[in-house]
Amino acid sequence: MSPTTSDLDKVRQLVAAGTPDERISGQTPLYIAASANQVDLVQQLLDLGANPDEITGFSTPLLQAAMRNHVEVVRLLLAKDADMTIGDDEALAPIHAASYSGHVDVVRLLLEKGVDPNSRAMIGTPLQIAAGAGKVTVAELLLEHGARLDCSTRYGSTPIHDAARGGHLDMVRLLLEKGVSPQLLGYSGYTAIHEAASSGHLEIVQFFLERGVDLEITTEFRMTPLHLASTLRDSELVQFLLDRGANIEAQNAKGETPLQVALRLGRPKVIQLLQDRGASTPAAAAQNGLM
Repeated sequence: MSPTTSDLDKVRQLVAAGTPDERISGQTPLYIAASANQVDLVQQLLDLGANPDEITGFSTPLLQAAMRNHVEVVRLLLAKDADMTIGDDEALAPIHAASYSGHVDVVRLLLEKGVDPNSRAMIGTPLQIAAGAGKVTVAELLLEHGARLDCSTRYGSTPIHDAARGGHLDMVRLLLEKGVSPQLLGYSGYTAIHEAASSGHLEIVQFFLERGVDLEITTEFRMTPLHLASTLRDSELVQFLLDRGANIEAQNAKGETPLQVALRLGRPKVIQLLQDRGASTPAAAAQNGLM
C-alpha cells in the first residue's frame, strides 16, 4: 500500500520536530518516505539519525525502495550502510525483489555495494528469480558479478528450468550461451525441455530440439516431452511433437502412453488428435466407453 498524503504530512511534522523515530500507524517515518520516493524527506530523516534498518512489518525502507525502483532512495540508504540482507517473511531481500521486477539500476547499486549475487530467498537466488521472470538484462548483470548458473532451489529447479517453464526464450538462449547444459537435471529428472513441454511453450521446445536435445528424453518417471504435452488442454504442442517424429506409443513408468495420460486427465482435443494419428486404443478405455 502506498503512503497517503496524510502520512507524508505527519512525517514532515516529525522532521520539523526533530523526532524521526516516532511511528505513524505502525510504520516508521523513514519507511513511509522511502516507499513514497520522497528523496529529500529520506535525506532529512537520515540526517536526523533515523535507523535505516528498523523493520516495519516484515520489510525495511531499503526493501521497499528496491521493490518500487526508487533508485535515488536506494542510493541514500546504501550510503548510510543500510543492511542489504534483511528480507521479508520469505527471506526476499532487496536484491531478490529488484531482480524479480527487472530494476537494473537498483540491482547494480546493490552489487556494487557488495551484496552476494548468490544469496538465497525461499524461491531461489537472484539469478533464478530473474530467469523465471524473464529479466534478461538483470540476469546478464548478475552473471557479470559471479552469479552461479547451476544454483538450485530445494526442489532442484535451476535458472534454465525456471526460464523454460516461464516461456522466456531470450533467457533460455542467454543461459545456454553462458554454458548451461540443456541436459541439466532438476526436480524428478526434469530437463528444461520437459519444463517447456509441460507448460506448453512450443517455441522453446523447438529451440531445444534444434540444438540437439533428444525428442524422447525422459524424466525420472519416464515421461517424454510428448507425455507432458499430452497433459495440456490444447493440442498444438502435441501435433508439433508428432510431426517431429515423437513416439506416440512411448510408455512412462506407469506403463501409460501419451493417449492414456490424456484420457486420465480428460483432454478431449489431445485425445482426438492422438487417435487421429493412430495411437493404440487402450482396452480399458474402450471398454469404459471413453473412446
